[in-house]
Amino acid sequence: MKTIALGTTSKHKVRAAESAVARAGAPLEIRAVKTASGVPEQPVGLDQTATGAVNRARAALGAVPEAVYGLGVESGILVFKPHVAEAVAEELAYVDLAVVAMVSRAGAPTAYATSVGVQFPKDAVERSWAMGQAKTAGDLIAEDAARRGVPVDGTDPHDYLTGGKVKRNELLEQAIFAVLAERK
Repeated sequence: MKTIALGTTSKHKVRAAESAVARAGAPLEIRAVKTASGVPEQPVGLDQTATGAVNRARAALGAVPEAVYGLGVESGILVFKPHVAEAVAEELAYVDLAVVAMVSRAGAPTAYATSVGVQFPKDAVERSWAMGQAKTAGDLIAEDAARRGVPVDGTDPHDYLTGGKVKRNELLEQAIFAVLAERK
């Protein structure tokens, strides 16, 4: 059985990686290790988010000598201003998504995938940035919901924002499965 070093101990990301491996039917074992991303707590843009994923994948591979692959999963905020019918929307859109990177000890090219994104409330993202990301947008979404008497897991506001239809680990599983499929 081959080992994949996963550069995080996040319960959502570990569960997603284990589910993706089971779904792939590959003889792989996930070994989760705590790593640093080298980017802010909630990176902004694809470049910064992908950098965090690659940093985690490389650090994980270095931490687990028997691993053949290092897997990094980094969530971040994509910011854009949509153009609609030759006009630019007045509001920025903030979408949370993850970049998954898988590096190989054998030196194969890095495999990448992204999760499906979920739009985050502008207010939560901008408040997080205003406080220097002392709290993530997810934490602030959870606090706002709690004030209304709704319990929300700050590490999975996706579930709350989609009315219970989309869980974070499901989004991550699909992206991890995609990079595993690239290696088959």
